[in-house]
Parts: sequence; C-alpha cells; structure tokens
Amino acid sequence: MQRDVLCSNEWRRATIAALVAAVLCIDALAYEPDPALRKSLGKTVKQELIEATPQAQRLSVRLSFSPRVSLRDYERLAKKAGFPAYADCSIATFVEVTNWQIIQGKDVTPEQIKQLVASCESATTTAIGPKPIPQAQGDREILRGMWQRNLAFVGKSLRDEALSAFIRKDAAQQFYQIHGEPDEWHLTAKGFQRKPMAPVVAAEVPAEPGGAIDESGVVAPPAPESTSSTSTLVYRQTDEDFDIVMRTVTRYGLSGVYVENEIYLRLKDGRIKRRFSENPYALDTQLSAARDPENWGNWSPSNASLQVKWPGDASTVWERWFMTRPAQRGQRISGLFQSADGFGGGRVANFNTVAFDADGRFTWAALKGGDTGGWLPAYDDRRRAGRYSIDGHAIRLTFNDGTVEEYAFCFYPKDNEHFVIGSNHFTPLD
Repeated sequence: MQRDVLCSNEWRRATIAALVAAVLCIDALAYEPDPALRKSLGKTVKQELIEATPQAQRLSVRLSFSPRVSLRDYERLAKKAGFPAYADCSIATFVEVTNWQIIQGKDVTPEQIKQLVASCESATTTAIGPKPIPQAQGDREILRGMWQRNLAFVGKSLRDEALSAFIRKDAAQQFYQIHGEPDEWHLTAKGFQRKPMAPVVAAEVPAEPGGAIDESGVVAPPAPESTSSTSTLVYRQTDEDFDIVMRTVTRYGLSGVYVENEIYLRLKDGRIKRRFSENPYALDTQLSAARDPENWGNWSPSNASLQVKWPGDASTVWERWFMTRPAQRGQRISGLFQSADGFGGGRVANFNTVAFDADGRFTWAALKGGDTGGWLPAYDDRRRAGRYSIDGHAIRLTFNDGTVEEYAFCFYPKDNEHFVIGSNHFTPLD
C-alpha cells in the first residue's frame, strides 16, 4: 500500500512537472510552423534572395539554395545550442549572431549566445521586432540568415574577395538596422556592449570654396554673416529610444478610394506621436506632450499588430503597419523625386519635386530638362537649393543663403528610392 501511494505521488509530481514544462515551452515559442504558409513563403523569399545575390552567384543560389533544407539546418543549429528553434529570442539571437560573425570573421562563443538570449528574454521586445514574432517574419529572417552564412562560406572557401566583401557589407547593413554602426559595439560575455564614445572635436578647415565640414562629413557651403533661421545640428544617438513606423490606411475622397501611409514617432517607453515631421533628435518629448497632448498617445504590442490609444478615443488595433529604416551617416540619395502632396513645412512648403545628387546637393527649384547641364543652375538657386546631410532618422538642409532646416527622415523597408522627409513620402520621378 505504501509503495502504491509513493508511486502515485511520484507519478503526480512527474505529471505536474511535464505540464509545467509544456506550458513553458508553449510560452517560449513564437509560432508553430504552418507547412502551407512555409511552402508559399519559401518560394517568395528564395526569389528575393536570388535577386539580392551578386550576378556571378545567382545561378548557384538558384540551383543550390533550398528553403526546406535551410530551415532544417537552422533547427539543427538551434538544437545544438540548446534553444527552441521557433522561440522569439532564438530567432532574434540567430540574426544578431549571424551578422556579427560575418562582420568580425570569427565565431561567437556559447556563453555570449546564452547572454544574448537571456537579455532578449528579459526584454519586452526582441532585436528584430515585437514579441511574438509571426511566422512570416521569423521564417524570412531565418532564410536570409542561412543565405548570408552560405555566401560567407562560399566566399571564404573560394577566396572570392568580391563575394566576401559583398556579404560583409550586407551583414553590416543588417546589424545597423538592429543596433547602429558595428564599429560602435563589441560583444562580451554580457552581450553587446557599446564602446566608450570619444569626445567630438570640431575640426578647423581652410577657408576655401565649399566651406566647413559638418559632423556628418558633408562639405557645406559657407553661410552668410546673417541667417534667417538657426537650428540644432543633425545627430544620431547611438542608443535610440524611438523608431519611426508607418501605418497603411484606406481613405475615401471625392476622387474615390486611395491608400495612404501615415508616419508616427514610436518611443520605446510606450508613447507614440502622430502628425509628426520634425527632427526627432531635437524634439523635447515632454514639452511637446505638454503643448500638444492630443497628438500624443500610447502603444503596446498585440501579437503582430499594434494597439494604440489616443486621448479621448477608444483603443484601436493596427494590423497594417511596418517599420521604416534609418539612413547611415553621410548616406547619399541621387535622382529626381516627387511627393503626392506639397512638402509640409519650411522654405519648401509649395514644392513637391526635389532633386538630390551624390555630391550632397539638393534643389527644390524647377529643373530645366533631365540633362545634367539643365540641373546646374537649379542647384545654384540661393533660396531653394543647397547641400544636404542625412544621419539616422533626420535630414539637414543647408540652403545656399545660409538657412538651415531639419526634418524627420526615413527609408521605406525595401529600397532607398522611397523615403519620407518630414511627413511627406517621396517616390522616383521617371
């Protein structure tokens, strides 16, 4: 009898332990892969990766890269490391580690991986987005990471310097979207740590045509003694406490139905601002909230959606929203672009066409045709042209007459030809 009771108690404890383990496992998983969705997504992602591959390796990727095999290999990596493959923090850490290893050209230790996972698990969001990560995003991130690893391996094995340089650049760009400049970080047993920042010293340059060099490395024209406005300089904080998101909405007007992407400043502390266009680094959020409370709300994750609450309104759930991308310091844009609406602010309020060139010049003035010769006079216009510098989520326009204006800036997710200045969206003008 006593043995029966003991066995019964042991069975009960084992059952409870198994149930607890099952619950913890379910909580840890971002998703259970759906085979139908995975098959469809795999075809789409493979084609995207082929197009992203350098021309010389495209045929090889087309023939050898298998989404099914890549996901299976990823599962083996996760199992070997001791983490559930489709947990939020397993996927996010895989992305971080993959990019960092390619950038540095060396492996990450198991202790460092464990610390990255632990840091992710203690946070409310992951390095690649809110929890839980949906399958469409998770599978896409995994397949992209395996594609990066494959190309890095091929480049090293074949001693193909061009391919190795390509994939290092790609990894650096992906890491930048997560943390910022790779050179500003190092990986320790406690996870990613920011390097101490050296004090910035303004450099003196000779008084030559082209003027002083601003902090982004862009040579700006000399300003006159008097200027019509002053502004703080654009700067990108290495530990940003915000991001810029867009929400896709359908509107109804006199001309019919149209789709619009609205821009929002989303702070990591749970606040969100609408009707937003200013340089976010120069924004005093507390003062802005006090002066403009109706345009400040609160947000929280809701599965793959966002739940947003504005003052006086009921909470709404955003199903169609996406993250934008910041620019790299000193990044250039080249071409002629247009906005559906006139630009919302400053000296260029009545213009919806802008030209940028790779030398750091811009003009809102009317262009005389499409050839280079016709552009030059427009770039010399004192009131509607000048030089630009982009850094992170801000753009600085220094007009030829010395006026300086700054606005929010971000790229759309997939390319650098669609972007936002202030609150207006720009697309290439063919």
